[in-house]
Amino acid sequence: MVSAYTIFKAIHVLASVVWVGGGVTINLLGARVVRCSEAVRRIGFIRDIDWMGKYVYLPASLLVLLFGIVAALEGHLAFRSAWLLLGIVGIALTALTGMLFFLPEGRRILVIGRQRGVNDPEIHQRLRRLLRVARVDLIVLLLVVVDMVLKPGG
Repeated sequence: MVSAYTIFKAIHVLASVVWVGGGVTINLLGARVVRCSEAVRRIGFIRDIDWMGKYVYLPASLLVLLFGIVAALEGHLAFRSAWLLLGIVGIALTALTGMLFFLPEGRRILVIGRQRGVNDPEIHQRLRRLLRVARVDLIVLLLVVVDMVLKPGG
């Protein structure tokens, strides 16, 4: 019989795979798109990551946080453990970055494209900034994964 802890942990890990894999994908595709001379492609990329952010990454990040906490409670893990606290803080920071920066900034870029046209230079400037933040966000996510695997401080 599979325990509740194992089920919660599996959901936590699967949602993490979706979220972290998405971060890697956005960073790799973003690096290509930002060097592309086709403004329409950049706007299409923003539309795609805006949709993915709302319907894939945001729900995945919330599932990671929720099922990580539920699994920790079910597994009777100590919330004073450094690795667990670091993981929760890292997950919360990146989820907040998505909600408070990526989603609104993506929408701002799309509005600029509708109002001024897809060739407006501010779009490219904002996309570059969005991708710089996405790199930092991905580093935080990867550090959380390493933290979860190594569990420093036991």
